[in-house]
Amino acid sequence: MPIILFSSAFDAVLQDFADRFQDFERLSATLRLAAFPHVVENDSAPLHLQMELVELKNNEHLVKKFRRRKSAGYVEERILISNATRIGKKNS
Repeated sequence: MPIILFSSAFDAVLQDFADRFQDFERLSATLRLAAFPHVVENDSAPLHLQMELVELKNNEHLVKKFRRRKSAGYVEERILISNATRIGKKNS
């Protein structure tokens, strides 16, 4: 009996987590554009940002800044995206 109670409580927590963070998968491309614009394909960006993205990618000073920032937080970002995607798929 206690296993069933824990199992149902755990399922409820997982569902609540998935419900709260379901927008992250949908917004991941936008978040990636904001955090790592130098690695986003120009065609995948919204039309109104594509020209700015091209200009940013051609500015070597800004690209170096984003690369330094990327190397500092890349592992954490990949883990978060991977976990959010896996949880979203599991609960679908």
